[in-house]
Amino acid sequence: MNKKPFARMHPDCFEPAFNKAIEVFGDEKTALAWLQRESTALGGKAPWSLLDTASGRKQVCDELDRIEHGIVS
Repeated sequence: MNKKPFARMHPDCFEPAFNKAIEVFGDEKTALAWLQRESTALGGKAPWSLLDTASGRKQVCDELDRIEHGIVS
């Protein structure tokens, strides 16, 4: 899996969402794939592209919470 999109991102922006995605999806490979895939629930943007702002990180973590609880957006 390509981690290149995350290389320039500060760890404080990326790591909480990445760790939550691993928790939700069960492994690093699936978590990275989800973070890089465009999401209808996130306005057609890939989750990683939203992690550079506090509001974007909240949107991504909220979506992960919905997925974790089986709520389809």
